[in-house]
Amino acid sequence: LEHPSLSRYHAVLQYKSQGSPEKPVGFYLYDLDSTHGSFHNKNKCFPKTYYRLRVGHMLKFGGSTRTLILQGPEDDSEEESDLSVTELKALSTEKAKAKEEEKERLRKEQ
Repeated sequence: LEHPSLSRYHAVLQYKSQGSPEKPVGFYLYDLDSTHGSFHNKNKCFPKTYYRLRVGHMLKFGGSTRTLILQGPEDDSEEESDLSVTELKALSTEKAKAKEEEKERLRKEQ
């Protein structure tokens, strides 16, 4: 890719052929502490951290507007959720609210 915000050595796309319980076989993204970052499914990646990629996941690098979609065998894709988009958003909101309440409870205990 060619873009002013991309480093010469920006990120690594790596395939792990021998899995372990923590890191199964498959593709991984590793950001090399690039200035403008890497994005996995629209979320900014932490530098020097491995992110498990699945078929259909989106990647973006730096300020480039190009979105790359990982293609591969069907058996490496994630299972689809039975929940609708609205239900997924509600679930996400509930989790965020519970996390915030837990933070507030811990703050009061101190």
